Amino acid sequence: MTNGKMVAAISEAGGLGILGINAGYNVTDATTGASSTDSEVIGNPDNYSILDTMTERNLMNEQINTAIENTFRPFGVEVASKEDSPEKDPTAKSIVELMRKRRLTIALFEGFGKPISKPWVDILHSNGIKILQFVVDFNSATLAINNGLDIVIVNQLALAKRIHKKYPDIIICVKGSDDFSKSKKQLNQVDGIYLNTPFAICKEAIIDDSIRNRLLSAQPTDLVTLSLPFGNFLTFKTPYIEKILTQNLSPNELFKELNRYQGLIDGMVKGNLNQGYCLFDLDSYLIKHSISAQEIINKIYPE
Repeated sequence: MTNGKMVAAISEAGGLGILGINAGYNVTDATTGASSTDSEVIGNPDNYSILDTMTERNLMNEQINTAIENTFRPFGVEVASKEDSPEKDPTAKSIVELMRKRRLTIALFEGFGKPISKPWVDILHSNGIKILQFVVDFNSATLAINNGLDIVIVNQLALAKRIHKKYPDIIICVKGSDDFSKSKKQLNQVDGIYLNTPFAICKEAIIDDSIRNRLLSAQPTDLVTLSLPFGNFLTFKTPYIEKILTQNLSPNELFKELNRYQGLIDGMVKGNLNQGYCLFDLDSYLIKHSISAQEIINKIYPE
């Protein structure tokens, strides 16, 4: 759900934009130049990737170029793997190699519910890369920090304070609220705020206009929770989604049934909710206006 221009806008505004998994992928014109592909399906379901390793690497390189063309400020790259060893995940490992060549030094690691392993920390650190990861609980935070994680992202202030008490030197970010006044207060108690939906629907985002407008007018009853391997999110309550939820699937089974990230692109980029879905924060219905990345950051950190 990201591309180079969007990420650059966030960084230019004073945040840290992060190029996500398969950044820049578009189902009708996936890439340009050497990474050209007409693929509209997932390339490697076992690793949750859309494209093959080389195409994914080239696509990410193109988005890095676009980001650099639009900002001199730092930005990050998401490295995603459910494997404990980089050697078992050539796609994710190739992104690390690309970051080294492009001299990018910040990675958001997505472990699909698992804390980052020591081998992943070692390969990232050996390439001069600092690591952020969202962790689900105190035990996961402890494992990740002991393995060398640099920055911890958590859901709740209470968990942030508990981690800070045991690890006073670790940098801690908390998941921000989509009520910007709450995020502003949170920022006074932690090192940083981590935001999803406000940027996913901001003016620079690649989201389909009909989906953006539908969320801005949504009520809580219009939305339903999806429990996926990487957290709980809201999507629109549709016949397609309700039928799937009647199966009472596990998070991994549900993600597979939704066609993984292809289903997300079908829903949020193509606007097709008959075979796609969305991922919004649990309080995303509080957002009633789509504003620019600069305006979002100004509301949270006006100084």
